[in-house]
Amino acid sequence: MDLSGPWPLWWLDLALAVMAAEALWLSWRGRRHAPARLAPRDWLWCLLSGLALLLAMRAALAGAALPVVGACLAAGGLCHLMDLRGRLARADLTRS
Repeated sequence: MDLSGPWPLWWLDLALAVMAAEALWLSWRGRRHAPARLAPRDWLWCLLSGLALLLAMRAALAGAALPVVGACLAAGGLCHLMDLRGRLARADLTRS
């Protein structure tokens, strides 16, 4: 398989659409199913970090300027940091 040629960007668009559908489904499920509520803080930062990384990959493959790719990667890193911070805070609350 030769990966040096143009890569079909629609695969990334499909992945982004699936992530959007997943966000809608998680939001719906969190509101509808009371016993097993999923708060957005439990999944939103993780989903946003993946979204930012996919956008960085799409921008790089589409030939966007390097600052655009860097901004997407930085946004992904910040979302990962926020996700980790939330998980550590919740873990501290369960310990005490």
